[in-house]
Order: sequence, then structure tokens, then C-alpha cells
Amino acid sequence: MLADRKILVGATGGIAAYKTPFLVRQLVEKKASVRVVMTEAAGNFVTPLVLETLSGNPVSSELFPRQFASTHHIELARWPDLIVVAPATADFIGRVANGLAPDLLCNVLLVATSTVLLAPAMNTEMWFHSQVQENCAKLEKLGYEFIGPEEGKLATASEGEGMGRMSEPDTIVKRIEEIFSERELLKGKRIVVTGGRTEEAIDPVRYLSNRSSGKMGAALARAAARMGAQVSFVHGRMSVEPPQNTDNFLVLTAEEMQKKLLELYAKSDAVIMAAAVSDFRAEKVSREKIRRKEHLTLELVPNPDILAGLGKSKKKQKLVGFALEAGGGLGNGKKKLEEKNLDMLVLNRADEPDAGFDVDTNRVTLFFPSGKKEEVPLASKDEVARVILRKLAKLL
Repeated sequence: MLADRKILVGATGGIAAYKTPFLVRQLVEKKASVRVVMTEAAGNFVTPLVLETLSGNPVSSELFPRQFASTHHIELARWPDLIVVAPATADFIGRVANGLAPDLLCNVLLVATSTVLLAPAMNTEMWFHSQVQENCAKLEKLGYEFIGPEEGKLATASEGEGMGRMSEPDTIVKRIEEIFSERELLKGKRIVVTGGRTEEAIDPVRYLSNRSSGKMGAALARAAARMGAQVSFVHGRMSVEPPQNTDNFLVLTAEEMQKKLLELYAKSDAVIMAAAVSDFRAEKVSREKIRRKEHLTLELVPNPDILAGLGKSKKKQKLVGFALEAGGGLGNGKKKLEEKNLDMLVLNRADEPDAGFDVDTNRVTLFFPSGKKEEVPLASKDEVARVILRKLAKLL
């Protein structure tokens, strides 16, 4: 899988850098060609000689080394098929997210066009700090991939266990192999993904909507593009930015979303309907702001069932639907799959911790026309997206 692949390993200054030599060794054992770029701080935790010996190539750390021209960072950036930074500290993530280039590794990433995989490692409180989370979200929007961090023992006994531990080298290697295997899974396919929430006006100020953040839809669109698909992302309002590697279309209402999907449907190979579409809209929209009253009655009418409509008119397309359930709603999966003529139904729960609305993780159940049902355990929404798309690729 990794034979003859060119992989550049970046190491930054965190205690988890002691794992970097093990990562380099495993990549070399997989027959990959490996080069290493270290930050100055990384040298406090692991020596260049160790990494040079294991990789079989000189280790780079100086931005302006005497033995190279001043474009050394450009040559390094153009060389690899993939770049993995392990560990990626909070400081390093902040520098890259803000386009800073004080060292060789940051300069390399500013020039790189290959996939960049970051393996964060830091203290739990540091990982959950709002600025670190914002930096990671910004990098995801820019197309960077992440693996981890994981929960486990941290650097010192006083810290105990918590979230922030760098993924183990074998886990990182497995993810690198997946990236290479997935790159052409959907090559040449036209995939339409919907995400976010629709809004139905009541008056010029108020509207009917829901709590969807759009994170799952954005993860699906981003992952489909990375797998080689031409992706159209039709989305309502979201609390995250849409990916930069997709064609993005903002719609506000259910009717607007339906219209855009009908434009794209005929030429698509698959549609993944992850948007949270409002089931109802106001029968009459007030032209003026509705004033406070003792009682207020709103007359609602149903919105079009977009997914069912696509199911009725589909020909060669594959159709993936989402359903959000609570309580005993799991039993509705097979029924919805059949009623809407779907090729896959993704059922997620609104009443389970770390799943559903406005979180970065999800756990879902996949339903198929054959009667097969598959549980996807709790994982990041990016990983859940990859699972769904790998299943879709087998259907196309």
C-alpha cells in the first residue's frame, strides 16, 4: 500500500515526539520513502540522528541551511505524496492556522499541495481551549486532515488521563494507508451533498428552523471531494464554514433547496441528503413584525418531502438519506428506507450523548434494501462520513 510512496514526516516540540521515531520506522518498513523535517523545539525531545538513521535520509530543520539554496523549503514541499505532522502542538497548529512561517516546517506547509495530516498532542485543557478548537476548525476548512487526539494517559502523573494524547504510530500509519486507498474511490463521480438547516419565515424577523449545525453535511462533502468526486454542496444556514474543495450553494428555505437539487439531480451519480429540512412552513408570512399578544396561533402547511420526491424520480442515481430519531425511533429505519426508495439510510439519534446536534462526534445505524443493518460506533463526524462514503462507493 505504501511502497514507493513519498512521505514527509514533520515533528514539533512536544513530549509525544518520542513516538515519532516509531512512526518513521513503521513507514519505512511499509517500503515508503521518508524524509523528516523538525522544528527547533522538537530537537529537545528527539535527536536528528535518530530520525536520520531510521529514515535513511538527512533530517531538515534549518530554514536557510548552508548546503542548500534558499528555496530548500519549496523543494521539500514539492517532494512528498503526503505530509504528516506528529506530534502537532497547540503552538504549531496556531502558527499554521494563521499563515505564519517562522520555521522550515511552517514554510513547507505554506507551499505544499499534497494532503497534510496533523496528529495533535497536548494537555487536555489546552486541547479544549476555544482558540485551539477555532484553529483546528480553520485548518479543516482549508483542507487539512486530523487524526486524534485520543483519550488516555498524558505526559505526567499529575495530569492523569484525559483527551489530548497523540494517536499511536500504528493508528497513524493505518490512516495514511486509508488516505491513499480512498483518493480515487469516487473519481469521476458527481456527488450532491446537502447539509445545514433550512429557515421558514414567519415575519421579517422570525422564522421556523432547527438546531442542526451542518457539521455532518460539511464532513460528507469534504470527504467526498478528497475521494476524488466532483461535489456540489447544497446547504442551508450552518454554524461551520462550507468546505473549500467543493462547489457550494447556499439556500434558505425547503423550496429553495428542492429547486437547486432538481437542477443538479439529473447529472448526479448520487445524492446524500444530510440537511435538516423544516417539515412545515407558515401558511401566511406577515409583512410586518408580529407584535406581542396574549395568544398567537400560527397556521402551518407541510413543506415538500424532498427526499421522497428524489426517490420517486431516480433512475441511475444512488440516494442516501438521513433520519434523526429519539426514543424507540430506531424501528423506523427500514420503513423510511422503503418509503423513500433509498439505497442507504443513515439513522442518528438525538437523545444520546456526543451524537446528534452541534457536536463533533456521531454514532449511526446504516440500513440497506437487502435488510442488512450496520452499527457505526461513536467516532468523529469526519470518520463517520468516510464510513458512509466507502459504503456508497461500493454501490456506484
